[in-house]
Amino acid sequence: MKDEEIIEQEPSEATIQDEELDFELEDTEDVEALKQQLEQANIAKRQLAARAKKAEEEARALKKQPQPAPTTHSSASVEETVLLANGMDESLLESLKKVAAVQGTSLIKAQNDPIFIAMKANFEKEQSEKKASLPASRGSGQPKPKKDFRTPGLTEAEHKAMVEGLGL
Repeated sequence: MKDEEIIEQEPSEATIQDEELDFELEDTEDVEALKQQLEQANIAKRQLAARAKKAEEEARALKKQPQPAPTTHSSASVEETVLLANGMDESLLESLKKVAAVQGTSLIKAQNDPIFIAMKANFEKEQSEKKASLPASRGSGQPKPKKDFRTPGLTEAEHKAMVEGLGL
């Protein structure tokens, strides 16, 4: 019986050893999988760190760049706006700019220059002539159709007026 017990114990010990071996294999597979995951996580961490560093460098570079000065309107553009708001025509304004440049004065002061006054009078004369000319024809007038006894929708009064017009 002892031999039988030994035989029986041996297979059970072998089974236990196989199970331990399988467990160890599973552990090594898990360890390898964990190592791969760790390696991937480290790669991702390095990439993120590189992107963050690059973004910080770009932010510093943007801060170092000089900010554009706020735009200020020149007195000429303000004067132009005022003159346009007061109803001056753009072509007349261009003439005024030329006169102001030649005289070396502002646009407001150049309005009193005799040359500009003559230009303005000429411009206004041309504008009034354009307004005084006949407008374009809108086509020939079509004659209104005369009503006769065959016209549909005649009222009783219209019918009586036509009969009286015939002299009957």
